[in-house]
Amino acid sequence: MSKFLQSIIFFFLSQLVLGANSEVPSLVVGTDYSGLYYVNSTFGSPGQEQRLRVDLSQPYMWVVSGEIYPECNKLGSGCLSGSLYYPLQSTTSEQLSDAEYVRLEFLDLISINGSKYNDNMNFTTLSLENNGTTVNDTNVLWDAKKGWLSVNDTSFIVANETGTLIHGALGLSGQINTPASDPVSSLNFDDSYYFLKQLKNAGVIETSSYSLWVNNATVNDTESKFIDDDAGRLLLGGVDPKYYTGDLISFSTIPFKDEDSGYLSTGYPIVPMSKISISNSDQQAVNLTDSDFLQPVFLHSRYLYSYLPLSLIIQVSIQTNAVYVESLDRWLVACDIGDMGSNVVFEFGNLNITVPTADFLGTTYSVLSNSSLHFVNGKEACYLKMYPNYATSFSVLGQSFIKNAYIAHDLENGNIALAQAASPDEVESASGKKSAKKFESSTIPYAVTNNITNSLTMSNSMTTISSDLLNKYTATIASDGEIFTGRSFYDTSRTTTADGNTSSGGSNQSTTSNSSGTPSAAAARIQNHFSSLSIPNFNIWGLSLALIVCGFFGLSLVF
Repeated sequence: MSKFLQSIIFFFLSQLVLGANSEVPSLVVGTDYSGLYYVNSTFGSPGQEQRLRVDLSQPYMWVVSGEIYPECNKLGSGCLSGSLYYPLQSTTSEQLSDAEYVRLEFLDLISINGSKYNDNMNFTTLSLENNGTTVNDTNVLWDAKKGWLSVNDTSFIVANETGTLIHGALGLSGQINTPASDPVSSLNFDDSYYFLKQLKNAGVIETSSYSLWVNNATVNDTESKFIDDDAGRLLLGGVDPKYYTGDLISFSTIPFKDEDSGYLSTGYPIVPMSKISISNSDQQAVNLTDSDFLQPVFLHSRYLYSYLPLSLIIQVSIQTNAVYVESLDRWLVACDIGDMGSNVVFEFGNLNITVPTADFLGTTYSVLSNSSLHFVNGKEACYLKMYPNYATSFSVLGQSFIKNAYIAHDLENGNIALAQAASPDEVESASGKKSAKKFESSTIPYAVTNNITNSLTMSNSMTTISSDLLNKYTATIASDGEIFTGRSFYDTSRTTTADGNTSSGGSNQSTTSNSSGTPSAAAARIQNHFSSLSIPNFNIWGLSLALIVCGFFGLSLVF
């Protein structure tokens, strides 16, 4: 059957089933061994399995090429699994733009090189939000009763060079507004490259929009590394109140300014963050930010780590007694802090999102050694999934935050809404109380407006870090995996300054240490400052690591 005939059949069938249906389709979201999010799909005829990362940071679809394997890249090869795309294996594959080779580098430092293709795409794990009930099916196209979805004639990048990336992307951001000379500019891509636009053009959704809930994971990263095929839902063009608690607060998305051209892009999930605090099990809390703190932050589903101002990392280290190991370029903390009931609270004006400290911890277990790192007192060590934001040039909230937030994004109208993600038990108990609603106008269903009036802009501004302690570090690791803390910084006068990322309303972050007084006196002064918050077993000497480690941080991403 020709692609033209398939397209005609697809159009008439879709109009037939959509005409009598007003439900909200959703894709089942999984997490892989890294803890990042994916949806299952197939590309081509016959369908080749593809595990696509849920990517809020860029708008295009792309897959990893398998063209270097000639035994698979041919008709009838039978190579249909493994998340590689073999163009010659598909009878409906078509290379576009006269075999033009594109080199795309996105603002989050993710880059791919490859060619443009067109083929059919199917989703193999679709659900239907129907007044709180979910019906699972593993079929194709979009049918009101069975809940199956197919997108014919979709365009995407087949990437031959991906760096360390092993999975493609389901791009969910808005258009990239840069000059056409920039390869990633949306001026170089038509509607067939945008998944949400295709659904809108077919009548499946009213506007290019989605909402995301991924709080269904039952095991955190300190306990195991495993694949969870049902970690949440990606709702296409709709909002379902059962997936969040409290109010759903809407914001106008903060524009991202391209420094070279001065152009602004408003389709990224960038929101105004006004405060960060940490609380213990007794609900005692301490503010980690200044009273006038207000900074744009990028919500990134493909970053395992969160990237925050250096001053915040310092404060977190004080409260968690973390230490930095230069050889690993990682902050380490005792894993049992995740069992103490502490939380990191992010404020966005009149909205609080609470993230358990346990969700910011990652296991140090190594399959090769069959062991984990541990401190001299025998406690198991975990990675702290935070870095200073000069590694990314702007602040980012990654996987730990995304897991605990419900995100609804209307790309066409430049609106985004956040709420506290409901737990799996809360989702079950809320089923049937309120129905899912489609995005149908310039407002997000069920959302109320935030109370932040400041005008902000985010940009990609590189920062400069200087320190005379680049060759110093606070901890070392012995061959048996035991962590030894280093000397304190208090015996020497040190000054370290980090410029904040450029943004209207942002502020420079500066940290200074001085040797006046003895180490114990300095520690006592800081302990008094934080006496209002006492989390069991926390040690004030964690401050030393943050002031000493203001040297080089490699960008730590898991793809």
